Amino acid sequence: MRITLVMFLAWFTNALTYVGLYMVSMTMSGDRYLNLFLSSIAETPAALLLFPVVLSASEENDVIRYNNASEENVMIRYNNASEENNMIRCGRRKVLIVLHLLAGLSLIGAAIIHVTTDSYAGYIALTSVIMLGKFSIAATYNLIFMYTPELYPTNIRSLGIGVVSIASRIGGLLSPFAATLSREVPWLPAAVFGGFCLLVALSCPLLPETRGKDLPQTLADLENLYRTNSSTKQKKQKQTEMEILN
Repeated sequence: MRITLVMFLAWFTNALTYVGLYMVSMTMSGDRYLNLFLSSIAETPAALLLFPVVLSASEENDVIRYNNASEENVMIRYNNASEENNMIRCGRRKVLIVLHLLAGLSLIGAAIIHVTTDSYAGYIALTSVIMLGKFSIAATYNLIFMYTPELYPTNIRSLGIGVVSIASRIGGLLSPFAATLSREVPWLPAAVFGGFCLLVALSCPLLPETRGKDLPQTLADLENLYRTNSSTKQKKQKQTEMEILN
């Protein structure tokens, strides 16, 4: 239930913000065609950079090397847990949190810029932070399509995806009103989008990390995945280990 509520909020926010930014881009100051073009271009790096960051390999760290010391090449598999690899492969949950934080802060920043200045430099700054928000929310949209199926056991996976997809449809249904709202209160849509993104970022630590884990087959598998990989459980485990060491 907790996973469904968090993902319901995430899918609603992503659809509302993703489509809403397209609608708002047509009412921003400056050339509307250029704004729409930049909004579309922002999605390209989001698609190209996301998957190398979050993919894991059993997926990711198993490297094959050959031992040339013997007459026959001996193939040895080992776990390359280098600092560089750990930095590059961040998993699903951490990336989802960071991207929603980035989207939320940039969009709230856009609302502040809109209120405080109307100069040309302000227009450049406003366009830049909105494009940063568009990049972030486009990347999270790609990510949740991969992350959501990994959170549900096989016997209810289709049901779970269907339920959270309802939230996406609701967000998409409400997003066109952002254009109307921006004509009355230009800064408010960005503030609303940013607030929802920050709320998702604060909720995501309740989810388990699925990187490198087998897909859960039953509810018992899901409970075990959550028990061993949720952020709150990991913090409690670290606290317990520190108490033992002390």
